[in-house]
Amino acid sequence: DYTPSTGEAVDYTVIGRVVGTGGMDVADQIGNVPVGTRSTKDDPPESLSYVPQENIVINDAYVGAGVDADAGPDMVGLLNQDVELNGSNSQSLYGKALTYAWAQTGGASVALTNADAAQASFRPTSTGTYTFRLTVTDEDSEDDSDTVTVTVVSEPNVRLATNKGDIVIEMYENDAPITVANFLTYVQSGFYNGTIFHRVMPDFVDQGGGFLPDLTQPDGLRAPIVNEFDTSRPNSRGTISMARTNDLNSATSQFFINLVDNTGLDTPGNGYAVFGRVVEGMNVADDIARGATETREDPDGNPFDDVPVEDVIVTSATIESRPAAPQFVTTTSGLQYKDIAIGTGTLVTPGSTVNVYYTGRLTDADGEVFDSSGESKTTPTTFSLDGLIEGWKEGLGSYEMRAGGTRILIVPPELGYGEAGYPPDIPPNATLYFEIEVVEVVQVLE
Repeated sequence: DYTPSTGEAVDYTVIGRVVGTGGMDVADQIGNVPVGTRSTKDDPPESLSYVPQENIVINDAYVGAGVDADAGPDMVGLLNQDVELNGSNSQSLYGKALTYAWAQTGGASVALTNADAAQASFRPTSTGTYTFRLTVTDEDSEDDSDTVTVTVVSEPNVRLATNKGDIVIEMYENDAPITVANFLTYVQSGFYNGTIFHRVMPDFVDQGGGFLPDLTQPDGLRAPIVNEFDTSRPNSRGTISMARTNDLNSATSQFFINLVDNTGLDTPGNGYAVFGRVVEGMNVADDIARGATETREDPDGNPFDDVPVEDVIVTSATIESRPAAPQFVTTTSGLQYKDIAIGTGTLVTPGSTVNVYYTGRLTDADGEVFDSSGESKTTPTTFSLDGLIEGWKEGLGSYEMRAGGTRILIVPPELGYGEAGYPPDIPPNATLYFEIEVVEVVQVLE
């Protein structure tokens, strides 16, 4: 409030007032900065008083209504799953009450639920691109609009291309729909491109999705999501899970790949949400973990432990259609095999020595386990193919089996333990079922 001094000639015209949340707070902050005297670059120069010692720059100026509609960032949705449209960040610059109206403007027609609320939703029954307009109106009939685009996908895989090789992840979209949609939205937006695996610990996890090589965060971080942990989806080797703080519902963009069976991450009520599994390139994840690490500091001096000395960079992250489920192939010997994860590492040849995780079961009604590399995948078992049954020799030493791959073998008796069986665990003439992951080829025989 300005009162002229005695004899002062005043001709100040009031043209408006400051509105909006925090507007006067900003004005007060400007009014309290240190000031001084400066001279202009005119000839002759003019002396100016009360000039801020640190420049205060107007970055932008525009004319607008007293309402700001915000339909949220573009996102990815899942087929036959509810997609939430969120206009909660819309605001009245004058603090007035708002009404909301959502309308579809593109894509296959859908029914909107709560179309007159800040948060609406729809359930798509076909893939493709959907667009929606949010119109926000205040009590003085001032309004503003904003649009959002939703890309709906079905049965997605994600390919993480890195400077160490590609890792392909199958999404658990039906079991963890919120987590999957969040992850896919980051992928679609390009958020992960150029980020690094910033925390790598052998026999534990490869963690990434949060930082650039200089340990700053990329732009575009979204709000935290609810934790969809379920004991039916444990943090077993090869799965991908959301990283978070001690706050159960704090996950945003960071993820990790489990390198072993991490049962300590499956505590009921405090577990980490698994939302997919590696189906190609697990050998790449293992190779990343074998590299040397160091402690680095971010630009603010905060230390980061277990950072790879050589940056492991996600050069691109893309959404792919999931291929058809693999089918068993029957060979001329009667062996059946099916690949459930594709390896891209060293080729297994007859006579090779390999490190594997495996489980062997009988094919009777109970499917009883008769042998395995251990109840949890923490330490692989080393075998030379020369010393194994014919079913393993053929099943691993042929048909393009590579490190990082997981193959199911159904071994007939003549390629297993035959008429004699292997008492007391394997009865005579038993057909055997094996699930085998080749972790590493330690010796190749040409």
